[in-house]
Amino acid sequence: MKKVFLSLAAITLVATGSLTMTSCGSDDSAPVVPPVELTENFMKHDGEQFALDGAEYSVDVDAEGNLMIYTLTDMEGYYIYYSTYFWKGDIASATSIADLDAYGSVGYYVELQDVVVDEEGVITGYTMVYPNEASELLIASAGAAANGESVGQASAASININTFTVSEGVGTSDFDGSITAGAGVTFDWNGDITFGAVDASAGKKASTFKKLDQELNKTVKLKGSVVATMKMSK
Repeated sequence: MKKVFLSLAAITLVATGSLTMTSCGSDDSAPVVPPVELTENFMKHDGEQFALDGAEYSVDVDAEGNLMIYTLTDMEGYYIYYSTYFWKGDIASATSIADLDAYGSVGYYVELQDVVVDEEGVITGYTMVYPNEASELLIASAGAAANGESVGQASAASININTFTVSEGVGTSDFDGSITAGAGVTFDWNGDITFGAVDASAGKKASTFKKLDQELNKTVKLKGSVVATMKMSK
């Protein structure tokens, strides 16, 4: 049995005396150069692109640090809940999506393997499954913000987790996907990540990411809903 422990540039012109400018009739203005199209580590929304600064994964646990294990409507098996976050801005000091240039998150269930349940309905063992190992990611919620404002309520989302390598809470990952909300959002990340456990019952003491998510129109359930939370034997 595994456990998860988891510019503003200011230009000042100082002049003495007087300055007279005359036009010689020619256009010496520099040509407008379009921004380089980002193909990696970006979030794009409504024709605007943001070069992302970071990404993180989390998995739901209870107050004691044990994995939260769920059963879902019309679904067999036992599931855990992951979230993937990405952003542009100073995430360490952000208290609101207004503090960030771009922010997005996708939450999804992954089915555990080799689950053992005793006669009392208590789970006594399982095989942990990381997001890149899952045969299917059951999208549960998604949301994004651009220029400090939510882009709108999500009606669909997808995420492809191509690689996920982590040790002691740090690692690398390559993922991409889209969120159908407002003008639509696409995103991509390939680089360093962190991975942590988030107390799903924390309420007001929730993680920074959970608090940011509360400002997004991401409460819509895209697939699956919790029927029950299972207990893990100690």
